Amino acid sequence: MRKVIFITLLLATLLILVSCGGPEKAIIGSWQCDDGSTLQFLKDGTLIVDDGSGLTLSGTYSFQDKEHINVQLNGLLAFAGSQVLPVDVSGDTLIIEGSTCKKIK
Repeated sequence: MRKVIFITLLLATLLILVSCGGPEKAIIGSWQCDDGSTLQFLKDGTLIVDDGSGLTLSGTYSFQDKEHINVQLNGLLAFAGSQVLPVDVSGDTLIIEGSTCKKIK
């Protein structure tokens, strides 16, 4: 009986962990940041940045781990190379490189 209860609890825990999806799924969508910029993270790893003054940049992103995101911008900023930035996604709040953003889509 104890074994059945243990297995049931283990399966329920695994199901909860899998359904949460982590930051990789939570970051998908558009975010309005406190500095006036808008970030859009697409499922295919594309990142679109609107700096709020009419400049739009695109690039790619991937998670290095649950607390760090690797960003590579295209165009003139590509010379800077890939950047690893601290990131925290919690509900409808994204904190990236010290900027706080709210989910808009």
